[in-house]
Amino acid sequence: MDVDLTNNGKIYLLLLNKIHEPYICDYIIHLKKEQEEKETYHYHSERWNDIVLSYFNCLKTRYPTYSYILNGKDYISNIDKNLEFFNKTGISYQVRELVMTLINDDDDISEKEKKEWRKEDDIIYGKLAKCIMNKMR
Repeated sequence: MDVDLTNNGKIYLLLLNKIHEPYICDYIIHLKKEQEEKETYHYHSERWNDIVLSYFNCLKTRYPTYSYILNGKDYISNIDKNLEFFNKTGISYQVRELVMTLINDDDDISEKEKKEWRKEDDIIYGKLAKCIMNKMR
């Protein structure tokens, strides 16, 4: 094993000082890394599932829409009806939906039109998102 002075390198040197067998020291470090990777994957997998589930739970109460742009200039904004997603992420699920609408690529229009529409939508959705987040805080 190449000796680096990271955490694993320090552990390797300490093990080598006690065990005096490089192969066993390498194997212990390998097992440690393997266990850490499993724990990290499990942690992130649980967090992902928790956040996704809370988002979908919030979607159950999204209709009728309660934050919107009226006449292209008046902003009607309200807090999320279900705060589960916001409490876990600090972001309103309404704002997430606005972002997803902006990046959605299902339109059957030219790239030039998409660019123009996205630019306009980004401005008005950005204002609505700001209104929503101000009320959420």
